[in-house]
Amino acid sequence: MNQQGILLDADIRDLEHHLTVAENSIRGCPSTSTNEQAAVLSRMEVAARTSKEAPSEFEMFQTMLEEQISEIKKLKDKIASMEETKANERQNDYGEVLVNMAAEGIRRSFSDERIRVEQEEDNDYWCRMVQKVSGPEVPALVSESSSDDEEERIMKSRRVEPEERNRVDELEYEIRQIEHDFASFPYRKKEEFSPGIQPDIKCAFCGIAEEHFSDSCPRIQNGDTRYDIIRGRELCINCLEDCPSSRTCKYRDRQCWYCCRVRGTAFHDFIPNDNGHHRALCNIPDKRDAAMRRTEAAKRELTEWQRNSPYYERNSDSRSKRNNDSQ
Repeated sequence: MNQQGILLDADIRDLEHHLTVAENSIRGCPSTSTNEQAAVLSRMEVAARTSKEAPSEFEMFQTMLEEQISEIKKLKDKIASMEETKANERQNDYGEVLVNMAAEGIRRSFSDERIRVEQEEDNDYWCRMVQKVSGPEVPALVSESSSDDEEERIMKSRRVEPEERNRVDELEYEIRQIEHDFASFPYRKKEEFSPGIQPDIKCAFCGIAEEHFSDSCPRIQNGDTRYDIIRGRELCINCLEDCPSSRTCKYRDRQCWYCCRVRGTAFHDFIPNDNGHHRALCNIPDKRDAAMRRTEAAKRELTEWQRNSPYYERNSDSRSKRNNDSQ
């Protein structure tokens, strides 16, 4: 519509221009022929008619557009009112359903309550009849349930007893093994002067010659400290000498005496994981206190199991009774 209006305005301006030119030519040239004047008048008439028709066509399109907009607005209002009506109807239906459900729930609750009351009344009546017929000498039924509970408790204790006995047996065996191995646990002899020492023997730790072997050094006794000293001096951990390499040392395959003493015993885990070492560097003799603590811990655990085990208490009572009977 805007484009058509622009085109019409351009045509009108063009016609007005031609009209002005014609008028000026008429005024300036009164001797113009009649045919030319008729042509000019004809064009003026056409321009006038076009200028009158154009605004009427534009107004017609504008009127149609306004009518369509009004119709669309009416349709939207009608759709909105219909949706609002449906929403109100659904809400009313939902409210009715809730009311019906609530009423039904109340009826069910009253019905259940009535049934429960009737059942309680029937049970009370039946109990009174039993008491009247049987009298006070009828034994209570609680004794049967208590006997069942006692039997169930005994069955559970029997299921637990094998586990307790197994653990107690394991601890007793472990303690016997630890005590047996602890009796032969190796210790390091410390002496200032070692008998039969050669004159060329010098301690690898304190540096004193012709007095004691390196393993018996009384000044530096801890195995880990000795190991650090040898490594710090870049000496061989297999022979304690300045050999080219530990891999080529002729004492590389010699086993440590202390490690051999605990291998396969309850203290096998005390062996250092260092791919072999000289016996003077071994730290197993320093772990004697740890071995003793392991024995004491196993004994405490066994005592705790025996204290909390009903099986052990019954066996202890039976042994005490047999001892008293024998006396």
